[in-house]
Amino acid sequence: MRYLKLSFTYCLFLITFTACNTKEEDVDLQPITSSKTDYLPTTVGSNWTYGGLAPYTLSVTGAQKDINSKTYYELETVRGTTANKIYVAKDKGIYKTIGLVNGMGDLDIMTLNEATTVGQSWVQTGNVNGFDVNMTLTVEETGITKTIAGHTYDQVINVKIKVNYMYMGADMGINYTTNYYFAQGVGLILMDLGRNGQVPLLSYTVK
Repeated sequence: MRYLKLSFTYCLFLITFTACNTKEEDVDLQPITSSKTDYLPTTVGSNWTYGGLAPYTLSVTGAQKDINSKTYYELETVRGTTANKIYVAKDKGIYKTIGLVNGMGDLDIMTLNEATTVGQSWVQTGNVNGFDVNMTLTVEETGITKTIAGHTYDQVINVKIKVNYMYMGADMGINYTTNYYFAQGVGLILMDLGRNGQVPLLSYTVK
């Protein structure tokens, strides 16, 4: 049983799901315009390279997409020969993303709120390929300095995301926690999956 749970968790990390719904509160989002102060820059020509558990590259394509009457910027991840899209929008310090959180596919998630203080949480629910998903997002640290792969970043926010899966009302007993670290003017610098490993930022260019 433990082997099945670990296998399922690993698959959730690698596979991008589709056909998702969310009950998260609606937020009026506008295109991101600044790269120096943003925690998820979307300026054309920006790119990031990650290593560790699941090496991949991330780049801003320059395309935009209207989702639920809101404008999102498109980014592309490439892992090996597999490419996927990520969508990001921001308004008044609130970032919503689609595809950024591993295993959540097309679920629209309020990933970060710059104004949230340490200890504050928000909850989202949704459905991922028939599985009910409960997510608790908590700001663990703000304004910290963190060194990743030899690079030191300032003004870092750490958001912890706890995910719990249900099926037909029953708890599957599959829960995992990931800490996401965002640096101002840089973007995502680290995904920490605890004992399952890390995905650190190795290099980047922000235009």
